[in-house]
Amino acid sequence: MEVITDAGMGGLKGSVIGTQVCVKADGQQLYPDRGQIATGNAPVGNSAVVKPVTKGKLHDDWSRDWKFRSLYPAVGLVRAGEIWVPGTIPTDVPSQAGDAANFVQTHVLGGSKPLNTMHEVLIQSEQKRYPCVLTKQWPNGCFEVTAFKPDEWGTFKALEFPTMHKSCIFLTSTGENIALPETVVTLEVPKASPQNARVFIEGAFFVEHLGRVSPKPTAAARRVTLEVPKPIYLEVVEDAAKRIQQNVLGVPARPQEDPIQINVAAKVFEHFLSGEIRRGDLQASRMQKTWTIQLGPFATHKLRLLKKSQLSPIMCLYVDEEVLVECVSGDLGGDPNLWRCKFCFVGERNMDFNVFNETRNGVPRDDKSEVTKSYQYRHVVEVSYPHKAIDNLADATLTVDSVPFDRLPMIVDERQGDQTLSITRTALAAQFGLQIPKKVVPEDTRGTAHQIAASVVNQAGGWSAIGEAASKNLQDVGQNLSKLGLDAWSMMFLQRGVEAQVQPTGPAGSEPSSPAAGVSGGYLQPGLQPNPQVVSLGQPLWSTSL
Repeated sequence: MEVITDAGMGGLKGSVIGTQVCVKADGQQLYPDRGQIATGNAPVGNSAVVKPVTKGKLHDDWSRDWKFRSLYPAVGLVRAGEIWVPGTIPTDVPSQAGDAANFVQTHVLGGSKPLNTMHEVLIQSEQKRYPCVLTKQWPNGCFEVTAFKPDEWGTFKALEFPTMHKSCIFLTSTGENIALPETVVTLEVPKASPQNARVFIEGAFFVEHLGRVSPKPTAAARRVTLEVPKPIYLEVVEDAAKRIQQNVLGVPARPQEDPIQINVAAKVFEHFLSGEIRRGDLQASRMQKTWTIQLGPFATHKLRLLKKSQLSPIMCLYVDEEVLVECVSGDLGGDPNLWRCKFCFVGERNMDFNVFNETRNGVPRDDKSEVTKSYQYRHVVEVSYPHKAIDNLADATLTVDSVPFDRLPMIVDERQGDQTLSITRTALAAQFGLQIPKKVVPEDTRGTAHQIAASVVNQAGGWSAIGEAASKNLQDVGQNLSKLGLDAWSMMFLQRGVEAQVQPTGPAGSEPSSPAAGVSGGYLQPGLQPNPQVVSLGQPLWSTSL
């Protein structure tokens, strides 16, 4: 954006006809309008001589807004870090064309388990949400969406929407609308003083967003690379006796894994992980001052403050020999007697892991992939200089994250010939707290039957839920068996009483040998009958009819 003002020599032209203003953005003129006016009389039959209007007087405060929208980071992903393969259904099994497990889980299990996607789309006609994948983003805030909807048989089918507004797309984890990063940039040119035009970003003054990329984009940034050996895979032993042999007796012994090879020395690796800020050379004179700082081992920056003229208050700040600001203190919103500029270094340090790919069930493969881990950083740098009658820029100061330059630790140059670091996984995690990432490919070396069984277990809620259900079923079975046993006792005694009734009694007039005995010699005592209401052993087996 560019605002050009013309007030004439000593402001005389501006006081008479007004300050002439021209506003441009991206090389195109925004004010005044690109119209044309006649300049003088033309001969008869000829058209007037015309020229474009390049400047004009402001009749009111002038402003213009620009809206910027960035790309949504999850386009094409079915889950965080997993790219969707068109033609597949995003089940728990990773998407891979032709994968048997994905096919079985999609077409055999069907809609018995909800699909696992990071987005949902709202279909207005049904007022219902379905899992989906965003395949493309349009400039107007809409997306191409592939939704997955079950048919009348319960099998998921892909349904494509060519344009779907972001208001109909939700995050599955939170149920809220997706958010697209949008920024409003405003250029304001006041009528009274157009030379004091300002730019605001989301209502904040432009100078609050000054920054530079770190390391310098034109420089070939170094990276830390870790060559990770193939992990040792020990199969899960199902037999308890073999587990005791391996874990208790130590037979067979666990094989030794090769160490990790890192392409830098130990001191450089420590500095890379800490990202410590260090100071380098300092040079100063009456008209300029230079500082050198280091943000981690691979990002060195040179800052230079320059005053081009003794008669002008304009100061120029260079970062890596490129102009960051060239203005007076008032342009930065500060005190005229104190020139102060604050900006940020924003960047990242990258670490590459060359690891062997692994399957879903943890079996290492013979092919390798590169996994990058980034360490993002942001440091605030402030340069200030108090104006004096006789300038001396040796008095200028620099701070990084509010720490003065002279209190930063010194830069330690990397020695040539230092041995690179070689360390095991365990020592790397213990000393530096660094875990080796894994690259899991969409492949499962288990058989299809095993995969289906695992899927069924997951749908049932896992082994814990299955165990609880089994325990409850066993309790129900125990209660049923207990009741069945009591009923069997009752039936046995009932049957025995019926048999006693049909047997012949003793001689007429004979009496039982003992008045307390209800049954004597296998005969039913007269006057006693079986009780047909017996349901448990706690009730009497016989009752009298006297």
